[in-house]
Amino acid sequence: MKNKDLIAKLQQFDPEIEVAILDWAANERGADEEGSSDGIYPGFTISKMAGEEIPEGTKEWIALEFDNDNLFVPAVRKCRVCGCTDDDCRQCIEKTGNACHWVEADLCSACVEEGKDETPGE
Repeated sequence: MKNKDLIAKLQQFDPEIEVAILDWAANERGADEEGSSDGIYPGFTISKMAGEEIPEGTKEWIALEFDNDNLFVPAVRKCRVCGCTDDDCRQCIEKTGNACHWVEADLCSACVEEGKDETPGE
């Protein structure tokens, strides 16, 4: 998208409305029945990327970079109690009759009671 196209798109909205960057993957990981604000970053910087900041032969471009103090996301989320992952929660379905969801970065809804007393990584 060209800068002029972005400006034109933004001008279609009320100038007082807040702008945020949305990371769909992070938002999906944090979602439960009530929704999630994970992956919504209202703080971001806008900067021109040029010269030594970009690979040789690449044209300059504008970067919208969100401010996030917690960029570490494990490659595969795994429950610290039962070991289920986003791709396999069969044991949670057997245990509760429903698929689980994440209540903490490493704790699923099926194990929330058991996980209260456990320290992550134990």
